Amino acid sequence: MSGGSYDYACFRVSQFADDIEVHGRNEPELEADCQVYNKAERRWMTPEESKPVIAKVKDLRAWFVEHLRLVSTAMHDIEWVDSGDYGPGDEVEALERVRAHLELGE
Repeated sequence: MSGGSYDYACFRVSQFADDIEVHGRNEPELEADCQVYNKAERRWMTPEESKPVIAKVKDLRAWFVEHLRLVSTAMHDIEWVDSGDYGPGDEVEALERVRAHLELGE
């Protein structure tokens, strides 16, 4: 049958990860004087205050894309097990990779 138990949701998650990467490649580098809005304080931060936030964005998005890819693989394996294409337990390795990624923060 090749999956189908969950309407192939894993592929939508994988596509979202791809889209984030493409957006990042097509997004011009943030300017040195770029400012971030601080929602908690309801004000625009100065360019100097904004720099650490902006510096963190690229790394966090890269981590998130990696996480989405791991989640997508686990979703795929679960769907294939539940559809009878893989055997029970074939999803464990992918699930453990997701858990390790969260626990280690890597």
